[in-house]
Amino acid sequence: GNRQLGRKVLVFTNSRAEAENMAVACLGQAPFGRDVFVHHASLARQERERVEKRFLGASTALCFATTTLELGIDIGDIDRVGLLGPPPDVPALLQRVGRGNRRSFDTTRVACFYETPAQRARFEHLLDCARRGEIHAGPTVFRPSVLVQQAWSLIYQNRARWIDATVLHERLPSWVSGLYSVAEISELLAHMA
Repeated sequence: GNRQLGRKVLVFTNSRAEAENMAVACLGQAPFGRDVFVHHASLARQERERVEKRFLGASTALCFATTTLELGIDIGDIDRVGLLGPPPDVPALLQRVGRGNRRSFDTTRVACFYETPAQRARFEHLLDCARRGEIHAGPTVFRPSVLVQQAWSLIYQNRARWIDATVLHERLPSWVSGLYSVAEISELLAHMA
């Protein structure tokens, strides 16, 4: 029943398609009725803010979200967190679980949903590591798309709306600048142009 499931439920998915599909499947169903929401980065900012406000104000609601609701956004008290598939690592697990039951700091209600024995084993491993305090934060991974984002940012900060490879290369942290030569960044900028 609604008491067992929780009045406000936040379910994390590992893809926006999964979030959308689950919301469509649950919309109109008891106990949440029309108060079923989706929150992911592909939604326009205004739509995300509308979802946040409606979810915050609802007494009973269900929201399917990707990583966009892991932290920082006020969505009120959550009675239960659902994890649709295991998160990528222990820190992500802790962020997602941490959204639940802030009114009662000694109890967090989490439901883990898996499709395969491998997913179940992954959940068990992540939960066991979290209980033991083994975070296993992996190495920081640099995504090359950040170079494009940084280039656009610098272009818009520059009145001439222009940037060269040397300037972009100098802005990179030392552990990243060694991965890309000025010539490679120049080639990237040429492709962007």
